[in-house]
Amino acid sequence: FNYLKDATKDLDFSSGELDGISAQVAMLVYSGMDTHSIENMINISNKQIESIYDKLIEKKLVEVVTVRREVKLTTKGVRFVNESVKT
Repeated sequence: FNYLKDATKDLDFSSGELDGISAQVAMLVYSGMDTHSIENMINISNKQIESIYDKLIEKKLVEVVTVRREVKLTTKGVRFVNESVKT
């Protein structure tokens, strides 16, 4: 008990409680769900979940593990895929 009390003495859990959605996201992260699954489960956009993650990071409740990149095909990429499918 004293170890946990000492380890968490600098953390302030009482100020600025999380809203319902942010708390739900934190619970889903705890359960091991990835970002895409969380977005689909609670029907929120990527921008919304990024904003929630920012709040959780600011409150030191989560830490960044990896940064995911979103990509789309260029015109050259579209041509490449189209040609690959034809063969």
